[in-house]
Amino acid sequence: MFNKILVPLDESRLAEAVLPYAVELATSFRGRILILHVVPPTSQVVGLTGATDLGPIVTTDLNAISATLEAELQKAESYLKTVGAKLEGQGVQVERKVRQGPVGPAIVQCAREEKVDIIALSTHGRSGLGRLVFGSIADHVLRRSGLPILLIKPDTKGEGEG
Repeated sequence: MFNKILVPLDESRLAEAVLPYAVELATSFRGRILILHVVPPTSQVVGLTGATDLGPIVTTDLNAISATLEAELQKAESYLKTVGAKLEGQGVQVERKVRQGPVGPAIVQCAREEKVDIIALSTHGRSGLGRLVFGSIADHVLRRSGLPILLIKPDTKGEGEG
């Protein structure tokens, strides 16, 4: 029933908290896990370059943005390779994908293109003003994917989330 399980990850312990559940599903249904890391849009990567000038972007700024984006994509690939190896060590078949773009829509698009059966993800569990201010990836995926969602809110009392 759940042959392909999409697990979006962002290099945080919070996101990784869903992995044991995804492994259990994959093992129970003889399925495989697709781990996904979404690199934010270029407009968000601009902040990582340290450029604060609001004037016209010059070639060196574009080069810095391009280099930063490439570094982020490589970091994402490396991260997924490490996580994937751990999952494979547990006997699970793993696929890895890196996408670029707004996180919620990228997860939904990947789920559709890859024809996954379920999406497994963790949530901060914010509600009300917290969700309004910070947005909610889980809420976006839940409302737009049209797929079953395994959503957990890990107990993070006394722990850092990243």
